Amino acid sequence: MRKFITNYVKNCLDCVRFKGSNQKPAGLLQTPVQAPRFETIAIDLFGPLPECKNKKKWIFIVEDVTTRSVELFALTNATARECATALMEELFIRFELPRRVISDNGTQFVSAVMQQICYLLKIHQ
Repeated sequence: MRKFITNYVKNCLDCVRFKGSNQKPAGLLQTPVQAPRFETIAIDLFGPLPECKNKKKWIFIVEDVTTRSVELFALTNATARECATALMEELFIRFELPRRVISDNGTQFVSAVMQQICYLLKIHQ
């Protein structure tokens, strides 16, 4: 009986035509909103690495979230002061100030030094 019903439904033109779809309906096409360059940056530290000639053993990584471009800075110590100095003296001079900084909330990035810089420059942390 099951075989007969299955065969009948497969060959019934009305059944095939009005059968509901199992697929999720397609969503509306959304055009990507392009954020301005250097609006949001992501920062992190990598290391410690073997010490080189100039005593640098940490890499401070800054990535522009929009363009995915990366800037690397060699640091002697993984301190908030060195990270802030790299941002102020190397990065913010060459590029405009970001509106937002994303980090992994490491102690260097949630310190009073970084919070004060972000507050003064109106950067959301």
